[in-house]
Parts: sequence; structure tokens; C-alpha cells
Amino acid sequence: MSQQHFSEHEDVLEAQGVGNIANRQKQEFATWLRQRVIDLCKDGSSQVSDCLYALAIGPHKKVHKYSGCIIGGVRFLTKEREEGRKTQNSGVCVEGPHKGKIITYYGTLTDIYVLDYPNDRQVALFMCDWYDLERNKPVIIDNDFVSINISKRWYTDDNYVLASQVKQVFYVLHTKLKGNWQVVQKVNHRHLFDPEVWSAGSESALDIGANEDIAFQEEEGGDIVLDDTFEANTLSRDDVIPEIVSDPKEIASLKEGPVSRSECEEETEN
Repeated sequence: MSQQHFSEHEDVLEAQGVGNIANRQKQEFATWLRQRVIDLCKDGSSQVSDCLYALAIGPHKKVHKYSGCIIGGVRFLTKEREEGRKTQNSGVCVEGPHKGKIITYYGTLTDIYVLDYPNDRQVALFMCDWYDLERNKPVIIDNDFVSINISKRWYTDDNYVLASQVKQVFYVLHTKLKGNWQVVQKVNHRHLFDPEVWSAGSESALDIGANEDIAFQEEEGGDIVLDDTFEANTLSRDDVIPEIVSDPKEIASLKEGPVSRSECEEETEN
């Protein structure tokens, strides 16, 4: 997906006389893009790649949950998974916008989810607890060492991030301030962890495999391959009112998941 699609949607909203375009785009862009891509696909347009189609149609309703992930040779574990271990693999950081500026967010990994998309695409998401870096000066920078206060959280309603965007960090107790103060240590990994698990020559969006309950992602260019010997946790929503479906066609579509691009094109031809 490129800036072209955002700009096209902005033009549509402007033509409708929408006031707060940015806000409306957050609410409506995904739905608009889905229909736009389906229409282009039915018209036989060459603008729709398999990756764009999968993203626009959206993921299947089933979600796989893991407690560990290896990305580019770097091992990540959830905070719960690493309890009782001497090693630390749950510290994460990511750059993102905050009040018009790009800042570095620091947090801990709490859950790992893998979403299945059409055309055998998969995307890994990290759910994290992010430390509040705004209240009462919770960040101290001394000789390039960053220390943060981990007593408070923020962005509790926006705690997901793409696994491919995250960098690993380690938190060490501040020897002077102590208490809730931790020194952030960033490490340049050699990316040599378990190289034998990777499968080369892949064409999908991500590359993730599983050993026990570990998901593997090498980069944003490869299939997600799950080990058949391990059954990942499958989740369903319990925070929304169930929808009663009686139409046999709707029931069949829910079981099969999102329609594939080939099915969409066949429907148009018929």
C-alpha cells in the first residue's frame, strides 16, 4: 500500500465536504480501501498486488497466540514467559509519533499474535505495556545513557505494534536512583540465533515458524511456517455482543475466512 491510496481517499472525503479529514480517515479508510481494491480486482486492474489485496480484505477471524518470537535472529519472550529466568528478552522499544513529534517508546512485551490473511499471508503483532514518558519527568539522559521510570503506563488503548518495527532493549536497575528507575541498554545483535530454522526462497509477506510455542519471523519477506507438532492458541472475541448468522452462505463464508483474489475474479467472470 502506498501514499497513493491515502491521497485518493482524502480526495474522496474532500469532495464530500468533510471537515476533520484526518479523523474521518482513521475511522473509514480500512472499509474504503477494502471496497476500492475489490472493485479494482473485478475490473482486472494491474494496480492490485497480492500483498495489497490481502491487506485490504483483512485477516481471518482466528488469531494465533505465542509466548515467544524470533525476529531476524533475535529472541523475544513475553514478560510472563521469562519469569523465573535469569535472562531478559521482553524489553522493547519503537519509534512513533506523539503530539507532533517522533519519540522512542519503551515497554515490555506481554503477548504475541499472528494474523492469517488471504493468499497465505501472515502478520505478527506485539502487544506491549508502554511506560509513561511524559508525567513528572520520567526520563533522564546522562552521557548518552537513558534512564526511565517504569511506575506508570500510557497508551493502554493503543498497545499493539508490528513485530517487524520493534527493537529489543534490556532494563537494568539504576544503581543510584533505584526504586522504579531503570537504565535502558540497547544492543546490536549479530542476528545469529538458531539460523537452521529458517526456510529460504519465500514470497509471502513475513517469515515465521514455530518451535514449541515460539514464533519465528526473519524479515518482512517470507512465508510464516508453523510447526505442525505445536498447536497454537486460537482466540475469539469475548468483548463484543455475538452476531447471530442464519444465512447458509454467510455461515460458509465465516468458516472459510476472507475470499481469495482468485475467487473474486472468478465471481466477476461468471
